[in-house]
Amino acid sequence: MKVGETTLLSLHDDEIKGVYIPAANSFLPSALADASELVFSLRGIGWNFGTRIYVPPMPEYTRNSFILHTFLHGLNNFLLFDLTLTLIINIPGLGSVDGGSMFFENLPPVQRYFVSSVIMLLVAVQFVAGFAVTDSMTALVGVGILQQDPKEWPPIMEAPWAADSLHDFWGRRWHQTLRHIFFVYGGMPGQLIAGKAGMVIGSFFASALYHELGMYLIDRPFDYRAVLFFLLNGVGVVFEWVFYKLSGRRVSGIIGRIWAWVFVLGFGQMLIDSWFVRGLGGSQVLPLESSPTRMFLAPILEPFLASDYFPIYFTTEFSMAVLKFPTTIRRKPLYSNKEDRDTTVAI
Repeated sequence: MKVGETTLLSLHDDEIKGVYIPAANSFLPSALADASELVFSLRGIGWNFGTRIYVPPMPEYTRNSFILHTFLHGLNNFLLFDLTLTLIINIPGLGSVDGGSMFFENLPPVQRYFVSSVIMLLVAVQFVAGFAVTDSMTALVGVGILQQDPKEWPPIMEAPWAADSLHDFWGRRWHQTLRHIFFVYGGMPGQLIAGKAGMVIGSFFASALYHELGMYLIDRPFDYRAVLFFLLNGVGVVFEWVFYKLSGRRVSGIIGRIWAWVFVLGFGQMLIDSWFVRGLGGSQVLPLESSPTRMFLAPILEPFLASDYFPIYFTTEFSMAVLKFPTTIRRKPLYSNKEDRDTTVAI
């Protein structure tokens, strides 16, 4: 199936000459090295099906300097991933396999959506850091063990927070690892039905089904909000294209950035909450023994975080009670007895 995908673009374009880099230095037999590279090259770097996928620029590296840089980059992002993960999964209800909403109904609307927006920002940082960690680990294997060229491992993202349009975010700055797959299974059928707009909407619809399939595989019910998030972003991208055709100007600048943030961080709360209420936050991504935050940082910060006037309360497991703004709230003691140590105290 993967080999077949390499010829799909010829249905619409002239022959595409690939920039394939043979795995000549690999210790594996050349045929096995080439086959494995094709299977695992999701972005298609070096293959004809990846010639139209945006690849972030990267400096020139020697093999040793690339390995050192990638290791440090991965380590930094692992610490950031662990910190944000620890904060998120210990918010009441979100870290349970039974599920819980990020929209706390006991808070007034303004405070409720402020809290949900803070959680959304934490999730966004966690996602970016998590992808960076995974990319760094696989790049170290590819370059350090399989002897691939560092040029085959450009950054997986390019500062997604700096996007000034939805096209910029989804087409350049967010990771492109599954773009070709979504185009094949959603974009091409959509293009046959409704042209370019259908291609865009179809690709986003394929992405929505892909993400919902993951929930189905862990026996969780369907949630329309996940599909709605991706379809709204597809409509937003089509709107930007129509705006360009009518005005000759692209969506950009500060207005474009706000526009992109509303779609990704605003409407994105539907998607993230649909995962939380179905218990995805309770999955154990990192065991306690692999979490520097829970093993070392939490015990050090606990006395400060448990002070009477600190606005966020954590237990030993860094559990956060429901935030209450804007007033400073006095709270109950950290523990009333030994049995309370694993229970979040209501404010």
